[in-house]
Amino acid sequence: MEKRLEQLIKKNREIFWDVPSGSLNQLSQEAIFERILEFGNIESFEELTEATKGNTAQIFNRLINKKRVNLSPRIINFMNTYLEYNS
Repeated sequence: MEKRLEQLIKKNREIFWDVPSGSLNQLSQEAIFERILEFGNIESFEELTEATKGNTAQIFNRLINKKRVNLSPRIINFMNTYLEYNS
């Protein structure tokens, strides 16, 4: 896992409350992205987009094209608008 994502998880540990400490480094980019989008704040979002620069749209598209989408409609709308203006 990329060091920036590890730091982001540690900084936002309360968002990953249900993940055992020993398993945090096994989280996928999609899982981290999903949690930060749904439960993080704007600073966490900015750090996330910086850490996933160049892959942000790809990760988001993988999340919304899954059989089961765990992102709320407001987050999907936000991300679509964000990507429209920042790509």
